[in-house]
Amino acid sequence: MIEVREGRPNLLASVDSGRPGPHLVLCGHTDTVPLNRDETGVGLSGAVVGDALQGRGAADMKGALAAMAGALAALHEGPGIGAGKVTLAAVIDEEMESLGAEALIADGLRADGAIIGEPTQNRVALGHKGLEWLEIVFKGRAAHGGTPEAGVNAINAAAHFIALVEERLVPRLNAKRHPLLGSPTINCGTIVGGDQPSTVAAQCVLRVDRRSIPGETFVSLCAELRALLDEVERRRPGIATDLRRMPEAWRRWNTCRPSSIPRIRWHAPPAPRASPSRASRTTDACVSGLDRCGAALELRFDPVRHPRPRRPERGAHAVGI
Repeated sequence: MIEVREGRPNLLASVDSGRPGPHLVLCGHTDTVPLNRDETGVGLSGAVVGDALQGRGAADMKGALAAMAGALAALHEGPGIGAGKVTLAAVIDEEMESLGAEALIADGLRADGAIIGEPTQNRVALGHKGLEWLEIVFKGRAAHGGTPEAGVNAINAAAHFIALVEERLVPRLNAKRHPLLGSPTINCGTIVGGDQPSTVAAQCVLRVDRRSIPGETFVSLCAELRALLDEVERRRPGIATDLRRMPEAWRRWNTCRPSSIPRIRWHAPPAPRASPSRASRTTDACVSGLDRCGAALELRFDPVRHPRPRRPERGAHAVGI
């Protein structure tokens, strides 16, 4: 147990052959998103109804953690492994800042491969897009709503920027395409500005979700946005803008190993209601940082059924676990 934050530890356990060989990490997160407001459903019951384990987090991702822990116990109690090492890493905080995975990397974890237990509907996922949460602050000048010409409206400037994103940046992003991950994306998720209807807004804050693909970097994606913001400033005298990473932002690099696809041989039986197994990718950034631990191959797989993501009735297939 390694405490990352007070009362929030990572758990690491290994079966080590004592002989040289590859190091495989089985990784999953112990946290879940909160229950839906005013719609608790089955809550955190953990009840098994028919062949389903019910409760928030059963599929994402207590089911996978249980399977991984069982696999490690079987290796420990059985014949073990011929060479190398297998490590279970149960980490905190995937749903927010990936503090647990970041701590693993900072503590020096290195591996030759990793299996992440994110729900994938029985598809082997070989990569994920990168993720940045960015905050853009537009600063203008307040004035009375009856004389708007005396002020500089920060909300209007933000609207101008959003229009430029839709008209110019989104088509460029759609033109880029990775064979497995698809195109990079941008989403303007929240916007807050102004004080009251009768005052010209002196400030507006826009928060953006930006998903990247290999070949893009934090510097390059910020440069794209900065160019649009510079245009807003030129065309709207009195507007100043500031682009920065959100303090509580997720920070995840895109990762994909498409060259690994031909080497995969899949033998697990298909889960109920799941499509046939195939190489895929995941839109969930999963457990951040493992692409930086030296792993040559990172797979995401969890065969459990989860019909409605983020819904209170979401469950896992108990037999599959």
